[in-house]
Amino acid sequence: MASNDAIVVGAGIGGLGVSALLARGGLDVLTLEAARDLGGRAHSHRRRGHVTNVGGPRAGLEGGRVDALFEAVGREPGARGFFEDIRHFAEGEFVSLPSLVTQAPTDEVMEFMAALGSVEEADLPDLDAISAQDWLAERVTHPALVDMARFGSIVLTTLPRLDVVAASSMIRSLQIIMGMPRVYLAAHGYGDFMRILAEATREADGEIRTRARVREIVIEEGRARGVVVEQRDGSRERLDADLVVAAFPVWDLFDLADVAAFPPDFVTQVHGLDRQTAIFGITAALHEPLYEGKHFVLTDARRAGHPLAGFMASNVTPEVSPAGEHLFEACCQCDIELGSDKPRLEATLDLLRQDLDEMFPGWRDKVIWEDGYFHWEEPARNPGREGVFRPASHTPGVDGLWLCGDTVASRALPGLECAADSALLCADRILEGVG
Repeated sequence: MASNDAIVVGAGIGGLGVSALLARGGLDVLTLEAARDLGGRAHSHRRRGHVTNVGGPRAGLEGGRVDALFEAVGREPGARGFFEDIRHFAEGEFVSLPSLVTQAPTDEVMEFMAALGSVEEADLPDLDAISAQDWLAERVTHPALVDMARFGSIVLTTLPRLDVVAASSMIRSLQIIMGMPRVYLAAHGYGDFMRILAEATREADGEIRTRARVREIVIEEGRARGVVVEQRDGSRERLDADLVVAAFPVWDLFDLADVAAFPPDFVTQVHGLDRQTAIFGITAALHEPLYEGKHFVLTDARRAGHPLAGFMASNVTPEVSPAGEHLFEACCQCDIELGSDKPRLEATLDLLRQDLDEMFPGWRDKVIWEDGYFHWEEPARNPGREGVFRPASHTPGVDGLWLCGDTVASRALPGLECAADSALLCADRILEGVG
């Protein structure tokens, strides 16, 4: 049996972040990842020379919690490029999304902005069980303002409608947007960010193993004692540790840990979070870009019936494509059930292509290759599943067992930001000796 100060299960940005922080804090850390690649839902890969991120496009916020995580581990994030505008498609033309606000009466705009600005961090727990639609209904009447709130919420929560978004999530999203942070793409994919965090862990003498599938979190006498790992030959090995960090979706916890070890209310809380957001979309390599400039498209795909986010990734970060080729990403937020109905998904993807025909006439003639995809994104921030309804970093009832990732308590948005924030919170508490 091996002995470690800490074992981290999962090597997404949360797991790698907490690993690097704990290793830099002087702990002997072992990180175990079941997959071949690091990054979890944010790893990247290449296809015919183009760099894409698993599940579709992913954008980050400059000065957010990902940046704070890299600062805390003493490293710079990977190279990135920045968007310059957000465009909306309406009545046959693209307009700057912020211009929607000018369609509403100035007094209503000012009152809405004041209402958003008046909500402080301490007020958000009271809004975790209320829908964004209900909160808006008491404060906004003009359709343009509703659209602004909807698009701002959608892009950060990956939920397709205001009736399924917690009011606290929408408000936090819009407050972030009002701060006008620059939005970026990773120039070499988010796998580059994961590589840097892994290097920070190893430089601090932490160990990372891939293709190491954890089959059990060992709990004895009310305390986490380590894990059982399945080897490539099918044999199993127990690895002991003073603490275990579960850096994977929290609803999978009881697949590895004995549910009887936890208080019933915690078990109920975790089971109540088992609802995911999802996206479907198209990645296309092109002979020519569909448009010039470094802008992001945020609009409605009317035929597909879902909100659409799209951009020429190679305009923002040319490194993602080979010379002379270009990369376009388009994705739609949707309900998770779409992925279980393949004929409906294929039909919806075809409708999305028709939406792109309207926005970018002749785009199909520029295609070198094109892929459709469906992917689950993050835990749904529905009313009753956000904020106070999510577990904290430390599990009740089991000493030495910690939780990390975008499925636990954090109000940072979106997924990568939330996971990075949870790594900072979890590592801080562990190194302070809490729990």
